[in-house]
Amino acid sequence: MIKMKKRRYKRKTKKTSKRLLLGLFFVFLVGSVVLFAFTYKPANIECLCLIGASGQAIISLDASDLTEKPIQVLRSLPLSHRYSFVWTKNRLYVGLTSSVTGYVYQINLKEETFKELEVPGTVMDIKTFHDKLFVITIDYSTRKSYLIEVDLNSFSIVNKKVFSKYAPGTPYELAIAKDGKIFVVSYNSSSRVSYLSAFEGVKHLKTITVAGNAALHVETIEGKVYVRSRNELIVYSANTLSFITRVSSLYGYGAVRFQNGYFYVAGITREGQPQLYILDSNLAIQSKIQLSQTTGTATSLTFFEGKIFVLGLLHNLGCAVFLVDNNNVEMHVIPNTVNCWPSGIICLEVERK
Repeated sequence: MIKMKKRRYKRKTKKTSKRLLLGLFFVFLVGSVVLFAFTYKPANIECLCLIGASGQAIISLDASDLTEKPIQVLRSLPLSHRYSFVWTKNRLYVGLTSSVTGYVYQINLKEETFKELEVPGTVMDIKTFHDKLFVITIDYSTRKSYLIEVDLNSFSIVNKKVFSKYAPGTPYELAIAKDGKIFVVSYNSSSRVSYLSAFEGVKHLKTITVAGNAALHVETIEGKVYVRSRNELIVYSANTLSFITRVSSLYGYGAVRFQNGYFYVAGITREGQPQLYILDSNLAIQSKIQLSQTTGTATSLTFFEGKIFVLGLLHNLGCAVFLVDNNNVEMHVIPNTVNCWPSGIICLEVERK
């Protein structure tokens, strides 16, 4: 009787072990398939990082290792002092200025074709909202600046407002909230006064004077507007443009961006090297990542596949891209850009021929 029970127990143990092994194998198989599906990229899918530098053709890099990957359609565009990029609906939009004429280009990177739209003045920034693209420009000959609305389907100008009526000086950057409200920061170098303006489409809502020096960048998230001025970040209500708070000791005046509950601010160290500041949602500084030992500045940044790409300028070296991954920094200096100013960066995944 005891022998019979032992045999039955052994048979049950063997069956249980087999089922467990089969189950583990099945879990491993499913996990491998899911991982492969999420990580596999066909050979014709490219991950690119595009850089704008004054007086240079648009520079295209492989986003994984920052090696240069020239793209003919981008190199065929006019040279510009300033570049702005937007990627939406498998089209790249580039704002640039050739001589004194502003253009927005709609580019199909797969087919290497483009459409061209002329806009008045020097293009300072472009942003999209649904099927619309908004452009801020300034005509330096007349000192008039404009907020322009472009329909992406027809790729034509549908509205234009003289922006300088509300804020004298140069408009530098715009940000668009989830409800479509537009915020523009501008700076009058003559009076050294900065402005923050709110629009609904091209309809002006309100303009205030920014309580800081040289406001060049803006970000909006969750009912607030974050203005990056020299050495600080100033917060306003998106509804009323009333002052909320400010964060000091953020040296420099590079861009501010929000991602996954954190604010990322491009700037410099107190000693003048490029630096990335990371703040939590309460605007407490969580970390400072020095990007280089060389004197210079960080100007703008973007995010791609869990990594941070920071654009900057190094003294006597030129424009540089810093890839930040878990506090590790990889640097790529762009050749022949010693006398250039870095003006735009975007990373994207695109299907190519």
